Amino acid sequence: MALMILCSPHNPVGRVWTEEELRAVVDLCIKNNVLIVSDEIHSDLVFRNGSRHIPLAGLSAEAADHTIVCSAPSKTFNLAGLQISGIIIPNLKRRRIFLKQMQKFALSSPNAFGIVAAEAAYRKGGEWLDQCLGYIKGNFEYVDHFLSENIPELKLIHAKGHILAGSTAEIWA
Repeated sequence: MALMILCSPHNPVGRVWTEEELRAVVDLCIKNNVLIVSDEIHSDLVFRNGSRHIPLAGLSAEAADHTIVCSAPSKTFNLAGLQISGIIIPNLKRRRIFLKQMQKFALSSPNAFGIVAAEAAYRKGGEWLDQCLGYIKGNFEYVDHFLSENIPELKLIHAKGHILAGSTAEIWA
């Protein structure tokens, strides 16, 4: 079986895929028996400018059956050092194979500190996330204004929906 890795939203360019685009990808992959690994680690970092993250496995039961979803609070809440993430595998046969491999290599036990931090972040971090997104959006606006005033030959490319990617945060924040 072939495999496609989809970064949704895309990192580093900030592309937020539309439902129509995602359905086309799913249809093509199902038709050609291609398993999709959907990296949705940046899904919480979509600016609220009309764009929204659409979970790939949520499009249909058939989409879920052909999808493995990767997610984590590490980008959203800066918890990368705590090594906490989630893999969602709706297809039971694939999930069993995955879990067997995780156990084989002793990778099935999450970091205890990461569990507590992730729960706290998701339960109580909404206000922080809103402020973080506003701050980062302000940085993009600052750079756009700076370029137009000082180096008009350079233009900041505005994606349909911006996200904060790990590398972008280090550059702009």
